[in-house]
Amino acid sequence: PTLIEYATFFGSIQIFKYFQHNNVELTNSLWLYAIHGKNPDIIHLLEENHIDPPNNKYEECFNEAVKCHHNDIANYFKINYLDDQNFKFYDLIKYYNFSIFQYNLINESFFYYLCQNECFTFVKILLFDEKIDVNQKIIFNKLF
Repeated sequence: PTLIEYATFFGSIQIFKYFQHNNVELTNSLWLYAIHGKNPDIIHLLEENHIDPPNNKYEECFNEAVKCHHNDIANYFKINYLDDQNFKFYDLIKYYNFSIFQYNLINESFFYYLCQNECFTFVKILLFDEKIDVNQKIIFNKLF
């Protein structure tokens, strides 16, 4: 990592501003480092300087925040940059980050991913939920 990436990873806003003031190039890789650094000021500076996220997709930033369990940052990306169509539960389950998901968006695919990732406590809860039809064809096709 470069020095600015290192400073961003540790959330050092003063060092980040120093590099910025001295015309160090701000690259899109800084987004992922900023998520790890959990400093919203650095994220806002990246936005203000029109630095695009990796692959021009804020979904990658959201997924990285979910992976790190930095839910305040994940919620920021979800509210400001993602809509419900781009919101994927798979990463929430994959990284056991259940505090973000919303009950009203649970469907049969969600149930399948819970089974796949051995989240048996949640599977047991959903088995008794009338909203999820565990005999539905979509679950059967994914499982077999």
